[in-house]
Amino acid sequence: MQDPVTLFAIIEVPDADIKQVNVAVSELARQSILEAGCLRYDVYQSRKHPVRLIIQELWADGAAIERHRSSSHVREFKTALTGTTAQIWASQCETLNHR
Repeated sequence: MQDPVTLFAIIEVPDADIKQVNVAVSELARQSILEAGCLRYDVYQSRKHPVRLIIQELWADGAAIERHRSSSHVREFKTALTGTTAQIWASQCETLNHR
């Protein structure tokens, strides 16, 4: 059995585009949490920088992530960001145990 996989995505959004991007991210989260293999999908907004959204995803395995990446709602999310200047960084992460 594989360990779950954690992904973080950070979206920087100019003030002018925040409403459009928030709608797109909300729909992406709603659809993603319903996917087989999605264990957690949380969206955060920075208090210090409200134009920064942070998404924390937890997937059962790499195959679940690949299905997610090729899903219609991920394509729709990317299309919804067309015309904005939102910047997205995403990274698969591992827990560092400092003991």
